[in-house]
Amino acid sequence: MKGLVDAESPADFDLRLSKLESKWDDLEVSAHPQRGPHVYEWILTNEADVMKASMITPVHESAGLGSPPIVYTTY
Repeated sequence: MKGLVDAESPADFDLRLSKLESKWDDLEVSAHPQRGPHVYEWILTNEADVMKASMITPVHESAGLGSPPIVYTTY
């Protein structure tokens, strides 16, 4: 299943991320009904730019890791 890091561009990443907001909010509220959803906003604020700059498809392709990325292991 393709995810956020399979985005073809920063705009594609943003679109994929926005489609996850309601699902993540619902899951978070069902798991922790005593507090409101925070995960989506936290990722949007703290991690999205880093992920777009270092993890999406054009980045791992230009690094020679392929598409999908070649499995890496230290074993």
